[in-house]
Amino acid sequence: QHKFDIALEYNLRALGKYEESQDQYGIAKTTANIGVLYFESKRAQMALPYYEKAMQLFTKLDYKFGIAGAANNIGLLYLNDTMGLATKMTTQERLNIAEKNFQLALELANELKSIEILIEVNLNFSAFYNRRAEIAIDQDEKIDCLKKVMFYDKIWQKFKDSLFNIQSVKQVAEISTKYETEKKENENKILSQKNEIQKNDINKKNYLIIGLICFVLLFLFLANLLIRQNKLRALQQTAAVEQKLLRVQLNPHFIFNSLNAIQNYIYKSNVKDAGEYLSKFASLMRMILNN
Repeated sequence: QHKFDIALEYNLRALGKYEESQDQYGIAKTTANIGVLYFESKRAQMALPYYEKAMQLFTKLDYKFGIAGAANNIGLLYLNDTMGLATKMTTQERLNIAEKNFQLALELANELKSIEILIEVNLNFSAFYNRRAEIAIDQDEKIDCLKKVMFYDKIWQKFKDSLFNIQSVKQVAEISTKYETEKKENENKILSQKNEIQKNDINKKNYLIIGLICFVLLFLFLANLLIRQNKLRALQQTAAVEQKLLRVQLNPHFIFNSLNAIQNYIYKSNVKDAGEYLSKFASLMRMILNN
């Protein structure tokens, strides 16, 4: 009972919220739930107003699933003997209202092809005719009611088996889907790991290639630097040799001898040879000084 009271409290709060937001479907669904909770907690007379209000709201919304459910609940409510005490109706009057609502629920369930509602309504029809058989005075009427009990028992059992098969197929499909999904996820995981390994291998190769290129560039740079240093050293050595040669050429004895030779030509009045010798000596000196 305590659990029902807690559930009722939550549903009544939800109903208030739906009414504030004017959510008609939420109001209808919650109203129906409150009626079910009252009925299940053995307070059938308190469930009736909520069932009737839910029926009106679902009818206004033209929600056939809701109408069928509400009609089935109202029929079950009037089939309950406690309603006789609450409404002061005769058993026959209650059974007539119950039959009317069960018939409406059955028609809508067939139209909607709802196996769940068909199971409930046919089960309730079985209970309905069983109650009719209990109060039947005429023997033929009683036999007829018992035949209908067996008829609706077979129908609801058939639908129950059908629903079980559908649920079994659904469960198999769900298991199969789950298996395929897990299989696909594992394949994707393995593929991702392979791609990651390949990526790492490629990165390692790229790093190796970059390292080799850097090594070659460094080697070429050092080789070029070494060659340039060798060339510079050779030029320095060549310049040193040339300077040494120049110093040899600028030897004072060489200069003194050259000038004596020119002087000798002059004393001999050999002006032509002296001028020619002097011109060559001057060219030599210019070349030495320029270098």
